[in-house]
Amino acid sequence: MARTDFNQMLLESLNESISTVIGRRITPELASHLEAYARISLNEVPDQINLIFTSLLGSFGLGGDALCRMVVEKMYRKAGVPFYEIGGQPMIQYIYELKIELAETF
Repeated sequence: MARTDFNQMLLESLNESISTVIGRRITPELASHLEAYARISLNEVPDQINLIFTSLLGSFGLGGDALCRMVVEKMYRKAGVPFYEIGGQPMIQYIYELKIELAETF
């Protein structure tokens, strides 16, 4: 899988998950927030996924973990890879593992 495909899948999964929680798509607002507070552009999100997940956890409180899980589940679904959660493993780790698995597959 090409890097751009993975990046697009990640951005779509983030936007879809957040919009599920707040009820609408937020791409422009997400872009503005990331640029203002994290100093990163949407294009840099895949390289800053740890920062993004930390931000989601901080911004959504207890719901942040569920939101991160939703992003991970959507990414695995889009990639056609079964998702099996291992207790105690942070959600960000699943993103890294999926990226490696997809790079090895294609």
